[in-house]
Amino acid sequence: MKKVRRDRERWRPPEPLLPAAVFHCRRCGVALTHPLILLTDTTKLSEKAKTSRVPTGYYWPVGEGQEFADTFAVASVELVNVGYHAGHNRLLGCCGPSGNFGPNRICVCTLEVGTEQSDCIWPEAVYLDKQQVVALAPVEPTA
Repeated sequence: MKKVRRDRERWRPPEPLLPAAVFHCRRCGVALTHPLILLTDTTKLSEKAKTSRVPTGYYWPVGEGQEFADTFAVASVELVNVGYHAGHNRLLGCCGPSGNFGPNRICVCTLEVGTEQSDCIWPEAVYLDKQQVVALAPVEPTA
């Protein structure tokens, strides 16, 4: 009897989009972003090179048919506990990582959590991988 190889990753149902979220690492649970608001007005997205694609304070779920589809786009200034990949080939680009060579942003636990695209010919953003991050509602400070 032939053995059937099963994918190692389990299928996860799509998570609902939260009106406000903090993205966390699926492996270690550390926060990867500041609290962000869901961007529903796509006219606020920038297409201009050297500007932030997503306004500061927001996150944008990238839809199908677009580059970096099925990710969460955030401004790079929103990241916390995230560093650059040790592989220099992942960071290639003229003025910043082009994002064409695989995930280049890692959690403090070394899990590859996203891809920064910040080369001078595109708008800048970090695209968080939905398989590696989880969006949680921000915790309200106690009085």
